Amino acid sequence: REVILREGATHVRHKQLDADRALAEQLRRIALEVLAELWQQDRTRIFAGLVDELPQRAWTEIRVHPLDREAAVEYFPEDRVQEDEKVSDGFVALDREHGLTVDARLEVRLDAVWDQLLPKLMEVCRGTALE
Repeated sequence: REVILREGATHVRHKQLDADRALAEQLRRIALEVLAELWQQDRTRIFAGLVDELPQRAWTEIRVHPLDREAAVEYFPEDRVQEDEKVSDGFVALDREHGLTVDARLEVRLDAVWDQLLPKLMEVCRGTALE
């Protein structure tokens, strides 16, 4: 009887882990969609804020989505701005002389806080968040 109960409990834990994993993936997709919407709604202001946070230096290359080229040349020398379809929500600044890269994309910022954010989102979804 104990074996059956243990197996049942193990099965339930596996199902809960699978459900948690699926929920975490869905929450990440939603977060990325929301960031993309915010970027589309206010890309010029957000771009300016990202530039303000960038350390002052002679960046040798700035990679931006083609739609953000105009904004980029307001802040960086035009000959250093390179279009890159893969950069969709910010920019990537490179200083090749010193081997420095700053990835100032919103998705990267989400990655930086995701481990702290996800447990709080999971609590809210489960209804266990402290109010």
